[in-house]
Amino acid sequence: MHIKSVLQYQVELRDWKMTNGDQEPTTEQKATFTHQPPFASWVAMSNELLRFFQTTETQSKAIEKLNSIRQGTRDFEDYWMEFK
Repeated sequence: MHIKSVLQYQVELRDWKMTNGDQEPTTEQKATFTHQPPFASWVAMSNELLRFFQTTETQSKAIEKLNSIRQGTRDFEDYWMEFK
């Protein structure tokens, strides 16, 4: 499971920073970690989180909402808040 890998990596990163004066490790130093980040990029992680947490029910509700929402006479800000 990717989420578990992220947590293990974050713990190892935190511990490394605590023993190294809160400095960020270099790429070479990160390569020595026991637990490697399971995602190559922020986008890859974001997509995995969406896939993990978004159900077909939440997708259906979002599509239904997009098809039915109307601005009408409301201010754009109010419309935008409901849209979000």
